[in-house]
Amino acid sequence: MTLWEHLELAAAAFQMEREAYSGRAEQLLRQFRLWEVRHPCS
Repeated sequence: MTLWEHLELAAAAFQMEREAYSGRAEQLLRQFRLWEVRHPCS
């Protein structure tokens, strides 16, 4: 499971819409320098 898939799963567990979490998730991933590894190459 990729980092982004994990975030999507967590959001789904809390019944959050994509618009409610995607912007904040992107902000945090960039802040912690994880944006580039959210979907690692296979």
